[in-house]
Amino acid sequence: MLQAVTGVQQEDDHNNLWIIKERMGEPKCEPGQLIRCGDQIRLEHLATRKNLHSRDFPSIVNPEDSQEVKLFKI
Repeated sequence: MLQAVTGVQQEDDHNNLWIIKERMGEPKCEPGQLIRCGDQIRLEHLATRKNLHSRDFPSIVNPEDSQEVKLFKI
């Protein structure tokens, strides 16, 4: 099953909630812990439990202004 990730200004608590997690192999990220510029984290979609993955590859939707992202389970 494919899943699309889009950025829209719409209230949708079911689809817009993400869990901030530690980078693989790093100590567990605790609730309330500050995340600083440059920190490497993972984002897990709450509803599907899939991690957000991005790479330097233009999006097929808008190649000039977007970066492709994918969701996958680990």
